[in-house]
Amino acid sequence: MLTDTLWALVFLFCIGLSLRSPYLALYTLLFGDILKPQNLSYSFLAGQSVSLALTAVLLVSMIINMNKLKRPRVIGVTILLIMFMAWITYTTTIAQFQGPAWFKYDYVIKTIAVTIFIPFILDSRLKIELILAAIVVGVSYYVMIGGIRTALGQASYTTLLVPTAIGDSEITETSTLSMVAVLTIPILVYLKNYSLFNNRIPYLKIILVIIIGCCIFTVIGTYARTGLVGLAFLFILFFVSSKYKIQIVFAATLLGISLLLFAPADYTQRMSTLGNATEESSALGRILVWRWTLDYVSERPITGGGFDSYIANAGQLNRYLEKDVAVNLSPNKPKAFHNIFFEVLGEQGYVGLAMYIGLIFSCWNMNRKLKNDTRNEEYLTALAKTINHLIMIYCLCGLFIGIAYAPWIFYFIGLSVSLQNLLTKENTRRKRFRTLKFENNSGLRSNETKTYGPRA
Repeated sequence: MLTDTLWALVFLFCIGLSLRSPYLALYTLLFGDILKPQNLSYSFLAGQSVSLALTAVLLVSMIINMNKLKRPRVIGVTILLIMFMAWITYTTTIAQFQGPAWFKYDYVIKTIAVTIFIPFILDSRLKIELILAAIVVGVSYYVMIGGIRTALGQASYTTLLVPTAIGDSEITETSTLSMVAVLTIPILVYLKNYSLFNNRIPYLKIILVIIIGCCIFTVIGTYARTGLVGLAFLFILFFVSSKYKIQIVFAATLLGISLLLFAPADYTQRMSTLGNATEESSALGRILVWRWTLDYVSERPITGGGFDSYIANAGQLNRYLEKDVAVNLSPNKPKAFHNIFFEVLGEQGYVGLAMYIGLIFSCWNMNRKLKNDTRNEEYLTALAKTINHLIMIYCLCGLFIGIAYAPWIFYFIGLSVSLQNLLTKENTRRKRFRTLKFENNSGLRSNETKTYGPRA
């Protein structure tokens, strides 16, 4: 009861500020959407639609502060998002399983709608960094608990690393939590090196380093192979793009040796299954679902089966097993897609998959071009690199988790378009500075000629 009252007061205070500015409303929404206090509650907040209420506050704030909104520089991504919204609406109306489909549609459509508005709101470095801070603050609750419990030896494969009122769901699901922990590290590194708040908040860099450590411990404590693969990939990305390659190799080597020396036997046994998918039912089940999805979509290649169409694979997967494989799957229980691309393919068909990949690739390509442009400010290049790291890690980890419509990738899409707004603003500032400098120099030469020129 006391905790719920505290959270309610915090959000009421944030809502009061949100009505003054859309970016504060967006900050509050993202913080609430990640933290999900209704899932942590055992009292009056339990099960409440906090995210929906905060989305309504954002909409009201945008209407009240219409003059503070900016037209996004990149219209193509916004148009593609609107087309994707229209497409998933159509596929939901003809979905094979109407009840589950409309339930999933409700939160997916809200997430995409918010994404469309993000570039209208974020047009400065400060606002973008505040949104990154909102992500970090929301995630920190989970990784701090996960990291501390792992350090204290309380993590195991059979127990939930971060207990909540709703159990193993959403961000607390082990593979998802491990991925989120990995995703948070590049954001923390950027804030540590470039944030505007570094000189304003005492010990901020130390706090960020501690959270990075908690993220790594959380990845280990989840026992999720997805997190280990994502963490290894992150080290590769840092190695390729960083000047401090020796330090990165040293850190990765130290972490690897520590795991070999101190990791419990069940952790080592769990990670060893990465080598052979046919010996582990969870990994094998994913492969069978992907094979089933290709057959399923062959009968409805344009539209797919609508949201949660994986339900149709109940009792169908065992027929995809090879004869010499001893693993048996639950005969009457459906298995989810466990892959973002197969998830979109099975639910939205090849048309929806093309739109989804188009959104991801277009944003990645925009950031790549911005990152490689040496004329840009250093922080702008670092931001573009960070967001691209987030996109690539999400896509890699998403090969093993069914999180195609989780808000993370849509946040990154919104931030990518907002970064183009910031680039335009920086280019305009540089152009104005060059023009002013030229005018000042021209005026100085004119005055010198007039004052000190030869007399008649």
